[in-house]
Amino acid sequence: MDEATLAKARGKHEEAHVLREWWTAENSDGFHNPDLARDSLTASIAASKEAVALLNKAIYEKTKKPVPPSR
Repeated sequence: MDEATLAKARGKHEEAHVLREWWTAENSDGFHNPDLARDSLTASIAASKEAVALLNKAIYEKTKKPVPPSR
């Protein structure tokens, strides 16, 4: 897998991690503002899925074998 793809996936992972960590560290806001907490966690999940999609696409392009869906 090329380094550019790995760098993009790492960037998405970092984005997802920061969004999740914000929610856990800022629990008072999450507790008092459930909409903001939900938005942060939803954005974290979306960034994670983007990273997985980037990696799955790169694996497929290299092997021409589809990556089975994760559970």
